[in-house]
Amino acid sequence: MNDASRMATIESLVDFHTFSIDRSTYIWTGDKYFYEDRFYSDKPPIMALYSSVFYLFLKSVFNLTIATHQSATYFLLTVLIMGVMSSLGLVCLYEIFKFFRIDERWTNIVLLLAGGER
Repeated sequence: MNDASRMATIESLVDFHTFSIDRSTYIWTGDKYFYEDRFYSDKPPIMALYSSVFYLFLKSVFNLTIATHQSATYFLLTVLIMGVMSSLGLVCLYEIFKFFRIDERWTNIVLLLAGGER
């Protein structure tokens, strides 16, 4: 799994309050590096920091953790992370079209195509 170390960082930030992934469920991943006797993700940390907010929400509200409900938590994190960013992007695109006074019909068509793009 290409992003396992990112998931390990998310879990470690929320559950263990560290960037080190030594105690993570995803410690088995190969996309990590060893520094000063600890393993860390080889991914830039900004996405893990952003995603940890959603993981904290799932853990606090629904008691879903990566250690106990790995598949469900992974799925919901993916939906929340990508859903929020996609929605924010569509709102920004709408505001740009509105600023340039693009016809509402064309705006709706473009937003429908952009929102439905996989």
